[in-house]
Amino acid sequence: MYDSVHIVCGPIFTDTANGYIGPNRIPVPDYFFKTLLIKDATGYHAIAFLCPNSDEPLTMKETACTVDEVEAMSKIDVYQYLLDKIESLVESKIDLEKWGIR
Repeated sequence: MYDSVHIVCGPIFTDTANGYIGPNRIPVPDYFFKTLLIKDATGYHAIAFLCPNSDEPLTMKETACTVDEVEAMSKIDVYQYLLDKIESLVESKIDLEKWGIR
């Protein structure tokens, strides 16, 4: 059971390799990300997923990464509201087993 669950997701644009769509030339994202932050009896835990915008099938394990990695690519401070010492710790590591990923 979790005290709270926070999910942030969105696109990442690194270049225009995927081109544009539509008459208004909307850029196509190079990646999509999702971050999850939970708080349970043992504290805060975070995981992120970084998925390239391609047809290649990838597993959750292959796309799992730290929140820090997503922040570096997206230039977004995802969980800025956390105390800095908690934010630094939970965003810099992941425990795949905690999330049921093997």
